[in-house]
Amino acid sequence: MNLRVKGIFIGDFADKMEIKRESLSRTINGNPMLDLLTKIAHALDISV
Repeated sequence: MNLRVKGIFIGDFADKMEIKRESLSRTINGNPMLDLLTKIAHALDISV
């Protein structure tokens, strides 16, 4: 996921999702759960 394309920094995005930056980074770089993918998609206004 490239948040920079949307002009979003990972720290700001994590704050928007109300999770720790480290948790978001691990999710993006690992194998995320569907519920977290859904939350990320909703925050980015995209579909999963």
